[in-house]
Order: sequence, then C-alpha cells, then structure tokens
Amino acid sequence: MPPSSDVLRKAREIVENSGAISQERFNRVVLGETTFRAHAKTYLQWVQTRDREPIKDASSIEAALNKWILPEIGDLPLADVHNITVKPLVDKMRKSLAARTVNKYVEYIGQIVASLKNGRTGEPIHRRKWDRSVMDLPIVNPKRQRRPALRLDAINTLVSGSTGEEQALYVLLAAAATRISEALALETKHFANDGRTIEVSQQVDRDMPRIVRYLKTDAGTREVDLSTEVAEYLRAFTRARVACCSRPETARRICTTILSDVG
Repeated sequence: MPPSSDVLRKAREIVENSGAISQERFNRVVLGETTFRAHAKTYLQWVQTRDREPIKDASSIEAALNKWILPEIGDLPLADVHNITVKPLVDKMRKSLAARTVNKYVEYIGQIVASLKNGRTGEPIHRRKWDRSVMDLPIVNPKRQRRPALRLDAINTLVSGSTGEEQALYVLLAAAATRISEALALETKHFANDGRTIEVSQQVDRDMPRIVRYLKTDAGTREVDLSTEVAEYLRAFTRARVACCSRPETARRICTTILSDVG
C-alpha cells in the first residue's frame, strides 16, 4: 500500500528542514565549495582553448584579476559572489579606475561566475541577475572617456629629431594611426597599391619579440590608405621588410618615447 499524501508531505518537510537538499549543501557536497579564485583559473584556461571563439590574448583579464578582483573576492565561494559581495570591490575601483574599466572588470566577474555549468543541462549553476544600481556601478559617458592623442608639435618634434628607421616609424604611426604593435609587425607583403594602401592584420606580441597573426579585436583587421607623399617616403623602407621589426630594443625605446608624449 503506497504512503498517504500526509506521510509524503511530512517526509518532504523533514528532508527540507534537515538541509539535505539545500543550495548550500549542494555547493558544499557537489561543488566542493569552489572558490572564485580557483574557478577563475579554470575559466582562463577554458576561454583560451575552447573551439568556439577562443580568446587569443587573455593578459588583460589576468591583469584585472591579479591586481583588483582576486585580492578582494578571490577567496569567496563562487556561490557567494553576487551583487552585494561585489559592491565593495566596485567602490574601491571607482576611486582609481575609469568608469568603463570598472564596468569591464565587473563583466569579467559575471562571465567567470556564469561559466560554471551543470554537466547534465549545460546551464549556469549560479544564476545571477546583476544589478548595476545595487553595485552602484559608475555610468559610462562616451564624451568623458579619455582618448590619448599626440599633439601636432609632439609629432613634429619626434620626426625632426630622429633619422632612418626610427623616423620612418614615427611617420608611419602618425599617418596610418596604427597601434605601435601593429606598425612593428608590418611586412613588405602588407603594402599594396604602390605603397599607398597598408593591410593591418597582425601585431607584435607584447610579452615576447614575435609576430602573432591576430589583432587586439577581430574588427581591427583593416586597410589603411596613405597619402602619396607618405607612400613615397616609406617606399624605401618596404623594399625588403620594415627594418624596425628586427629591433625589439628599438621598439621598446620608441614606445616609451611615444607614451611619454601623449597628452
């Protein structure tokens, strides 16, 4: 004879009151109370090795984690990372970082929390409804974002005070508006239309002197048109290869000089 509905109800109440099927017990027994720090490491490995849209360079995420995020919430169980526990970190970052950067770092946190999936359904185990108001995230105002740029007099000083391959690099950076990592990776094959068009499709790795065949973003691949005067000036430097690509020490020195003149 099957148990009555009253018996089943009483049994269910006993189990629920014991905490045997609570979320806390699930986290402790099934997930082993995975910390945010431990899962962040797993996440970084996954995003760089997954087949679908892998992240080619996760150094910016690692930097944000190591300097800001992990010292504040790294030891929290992943289940305890939510609007309220992230807010103190937001308050701390607001004092030193731009609004866009703070928002981006919080996006990283959300992605890491959501990446822990149920093996049976593939759905996130920790579902979060991130609330910008609760965390008091700063509002990003595009008009107030800092966009560093060299002044004309600074460019003229750099060009007139240099010679050879260094001068050619300054001219190229100013005329083509490329990142220095992109300019240093240019090869003869990237110059077309008698030197008046440059194909930007690769860059120099920031961690070691090598060329990698991807850019900071997928949308960064582009063609840049140069004026006839600039094309003529650069033509002598593109007959074999861009000479400065073989000089990583020169690249570092030039990069330091450029950054010091940004204003």
